[in-house]
Amino acid sequence: MMTAVEAATESIDVRTTYARATIETDCSRPAGRMLYLDDIECSYVDLDDPTHLEFGYVKRFADVIELTTDPTELLRVTHLGGGGLTLPRYLAATRRGETRQLVYELDDALLDLVRRELGARTSARLRVKLGDARARLQRRSQDSADVIVGDAFHGRVVPAHLLSAEFVGLVRRVLRPGGVYLLNLIDGPPLRLARSHAATLLQAFNDVVIATDPDVLRGKSSGNLVFAASDARLPVDRLRTRAAVGRSPDRVLDYAGVLALAGDAKPLHDPD
Repeated sequence: MMTAVEAATESIDVRTTYARATIETDCSRPAGRMLYLDDIECSYVDLDDPTHLEFGYVKRFADVIELTTDPTELLRVTHLGGGGLTLPRYLAATRRGETRQLVYELDDALLDLVRRELGARTSARLRVKLGDARARLQRRSQDSADVIVGDAFHGRVVPAHLLSAEFVGLVRRVLRPGGVYLLNLIDGPPLRLARSHAATLLQAFNDVVIATDPDVLRGKSSGNLVFAASDARLPVDRLRTRAAVGRSPDRVLDYAGVLALAGDAKPLHDPD
């Protein structure tokens, strides 16, 4: 079976502020566009259908948001990392209630490219601010977000200052009581980073769950791990039902499973 990458026939290749960006057209989906940063798949956008989510981890983000929020009420989402703005566009298109979304993106040239080639449009309800996500969050008011989505990478790595206990404390301050923190992390055997970040979130929130490819947990491959953390109880059973369907079903660890995964790992901290 051909992937979107193998099926691509047209491409755009430019240098942004921090990476080499490539956009390829998907032959199997004429309006589909894959965005690469330094040859790493970053975002997939359907120019005609903002409700199409190609990546499994983005589907898990959407699942958690849909299962933990009222679709008819105001939703305030802060996105740490913009990429192709796939999830912000999805939420704007699918929510019946009002959405107020704020995206923090470090790469100004990438943002210009996404606007020019991937049809991203900002508005009063979908704003993008340039700058480091942590520095931006430090300026935010307490309880000013219902959901915070962490999807900022340098290559395949989340910057360390966006993983520490000190940063998570900042996330908690900005989240409303019962709000949800979502994070995409890439890791592989023996999952040292995932275990340490699990320990970091477990000490900060009342409930933590993880969704990922079963082979990642078995130590057979590297891949995306989606963390969801909240002081409210997370709907694990309903999330498992959603994660079990589709081309790439995920396994969902509940709080006890995350605790077992963390084991004796220590929380991550800023350097002294």
